[in-house]
Amino acid sequence: MLDRSIALAIALSSATLLLAACSKSDSGSADTGQATVAGMPADTGMGSMAGMDHSTMASTPARDPDQEFLRMMVDHHNGLLAMADTALAKNPSEHIRMDVREMKQKQAPEMKRMVGMLKNDYGEDKMPMVTPSNAQMISEVASKSGTDLERTFREKVIAHHEEALKMIGDYEPKFTRPAVRTMAAKMKSDQQKEIAELKSELNRM
Repeated sequence: MLDRSIALAIALSSATLLLAACSKSDSGSADTGQATVAGMPADTGMGSMAGMDHSTMASTPARDPDQEFLRMMVDHHNGLLAMADTALAKNPSEHIRMDVREMKQKQAPEMKRMVGMLKNDYGEDKMPMVTPSNAQMISEVASKSGTDLERTFREKVIAHHEEALKMIGDYEPKFTRPAVRTMAAKMKSDQQKEIAELKSELNRM
């Protein structure tokens, strides 16, 4: 079971994300909607997610690779938002706090847009989840403080982005919808840049 601080961070933010995720708006504004774990009481600390995977999270098979990718990437973004909230709950330095907020400002609108695409294109009301691999990253961030927190958070974001790049690489040849392909290409470029920046910051620590 994960650290209580994770449950606290998610409980504080759940109402905001649920409203954002259910919205049909596809606004590009700097929405900083928070991360949550759908349908789980805060006091579970997400521990019951341990045996779940993407196939059990979706009630019906995806109609095409684009829908499958959107489902997976919504959950993936949600994991980073939950990890960011966990880091913020640990009272980090202002430097890392600024980095965390910047990541949230990028990933939250992207996740909201993907939820909207699933609704508009497939009639699916996608509830963002946290995958087991992301839950482990959140647990590691929750266990740190001070300089160790800053280093661990950056390392886990790098690992998280690398997961996303692999997902994009796997699905790029399968995309059929131009909007999904364009969005994935932008994610790839943005996250490659962020990985380089984070590695540079780690080297200076």
